[in-house]
Amino acid sequence: MGESCGIRRYSLRLDGFVSLQAPLGGGTLLTKPFTFAATGNPRPAPPLAGPVVKTPDGEIQFREPAILSLPGTQELGRGFTLAVTVRAVQAGHRRLFSAYNGGAIQPGGRELVFDAFFGSPSPQGDCVRFWFDGLQVSAKTADIPDWTEVSQSGEPYQLAATWQDGVGTLYVNGKRVAQAGTPDAQPATLRLGDLRFGEDYPPTSVVNEPFLGLADDILVLKRALAEEDIARLAADGPQAVVQNTEPGVWYRADEPAPLRLADALGGDGTINLPAGGTAWGDTQLLLNASTSAAGSVRCELQTPDGVPLPGFTLAECDELYGDGMELPVSWRGGETELKELAGRALRLKVVLNDADLYAIRFGQPALP
Repeated sequence: MGESCGIRRYSLRLDGFVSLQAPLGGGTLLTKPFTFAATGNPRPAPPLAGPVVKTPDGEIQFREPAILSLPGTQELGRGFTLAVTVRAVQAGHRRLFSAYNGGAIQPGGRELVFDAFFGSPSPQGDCVRFWFDGLQVSAKTADIPDWTEVSQSGEPYQLAATWQDGVGTLYVNGKRVAQAGTPDAQPATLRLGDLRFGEDYPPTSVVNEPFLGLADDILVLKRALAEEDIARLAADGPQAVVQNTEPGVWYRADEPAPLRLADALGGDGTINLPAGGTAWGDTQLLLNASTSAAGSVRCELQTPDGVPLPGFTLAECDELYGDGMELPVSWRGGETELKELAGRALRLKVVLNDADLYAIRFGQPALP
């Protein structure tokens, strides 16, 4: 299986038949053992590609609805900080951090939303919101009188939220703008899993309130920063307040990052994007596939006798969603390179959730 494999839009159905009209479905597909060839004369990664890209100016650009997973963030403890620097955000309701799948956020539900209304406040007057487990902290136009001017200026500005034992606080550009809650709460454990940046969990659509714009210094810190530290964070960046031994995730697009949090992705702390972003490899697994808004595809590479390969298991596979003829599969937050496995006998396991799989190929995308 290699570059000569053509892509045709047929459905590979679980009953063994091939169909042009198979509806979106689900299930598991397991191949027989095979080998694939490394890409001959691989092309370097394009400077900009996909719905999420690293810009030459050192920012993360969300050009289309997409989700950035934040691993290791399901257990946040008794205090945490969420922060991001944004710029040139498209007007509208935009989700920042989320562990939420729709409906009212009820006490005891352990769901979280941190979002903003760019360009103009919500009909209720909200500019920035932080909701967690029944706690609602909202900054109104009276709290940020210049919000419309700030959010449309094109200049970078920072949004941050902290939670400490039931008390939530919102900050804009290092200044406290809202606070609510009562002390003595249980440690924060998110029911749905790790935090996401950009949109919610299914069954909410990926285009519900997507983040569209430029982001930098996406930070999840497993302690609540004091107000003076939030001001330093806004002025000087995470390196001014974060210790390199504490747990959390810090994503930035410029390289190299000055330090690495304990369980951040990437050896130097730099960003690893999910499938569909700028993830690139000399030899990739490419899928001709289509999912619903709430659907997904995940893949696992195995030995011929069915043992999952470390680093390429289902648990480590990034959810792949969308509709494309050459969607790259990635693992561990953005790794797509498979050339080290070329010529080795493997099996491929594919798990479909409300999705169609038409064809697979190993190589690099042929489409511009």
